[in-house]
Amino acid sequence: MSKFYDKLYKEWNILRFMVQENIHGALKKYGLSDNEIRVYIACLQLGSSSVTRIAEKAGTYRTLTYEVLKSLLEQGLVSYVIKEKKKFFEAAQPKQFLSFLEEKEELIEQVLPDLEGLYKIAPKKPAITLYEGKEGMKTIFEDILNARKDFVALSNVNNLKKLFSFYFPHFVERRVKAGIHCKLILDGPPLTRELLDFKVIKKEFSAVFFIYGNKVAFLSLTEKEPIGTIIENKEIADSQRLAFEIMWQGIR
Repeated sequence: MSKFYDKLYKEWNILRFMVQENIHGALKKYGLSDNEIRVYIACLQLGSSSVTRIAEKAGTYRTLTYEVLKSLLEQGLVSYVIKEKKKFFEAAQPKQFLSFLEEKEELIEQVLPDLEGLYKIAPKKPAITLYEGKEGMKTIFEDILNARKDFVALSNVNNLKKLFSFYFPHFVERRVKAGIHCKLILDGPPLTRELLDFKVIKKEFSAVFFIYGNKVAFLSLTEKEPIGTIIENKEIADSQRLAFEIMWQGIR
């Protein structure tokens, strides 16, 4: 009997090694460095964790791990939340890879079930998630599309077109194709009027918000350092919808 279990354990280790090598190879071709892959996979396995824990899991030095996390933040592949003045990092959903580089979709799909498996066993995610840089902002927009829920928003069309000249029109097209209706307060005319109610206000603003499902996304669209956060909480989402409706009714 012991020989049977020894053989089973050996075969399991071989299978696990093959899965890890498969994931590593795919992410390498995607464009991530070896250290970025180690740190990203450690984040998937750990859930919301400190730099120290991630470094231990990834087998990298703490200072190197922090630099790698900064790179993954800029790519929108990890986010962080601050607890008691300390940053805790976590991986973005693996399917973000498909959204960012559609031409590599087939490659990532091959290892997506394995990545999702790692993601699902991670501890419960925080209710507040922060994103930095343009790629981080794209992660927020992808979350809005993936929710497939009608939304309301205070949106700066001019800044969005300026910061995301290619991505933003594509986002709008995908919203319409998905049948997502939205109600917007804008600083200028929209890119499309399909599945859309809107009002225009002649005010300059760089901070915007989107309310969808039980989530509220706040974005600061400064060209130098865009930053955003998603808050997942029904009460906050409902109160922000009420505030939006009050604003909407006040615009003539």
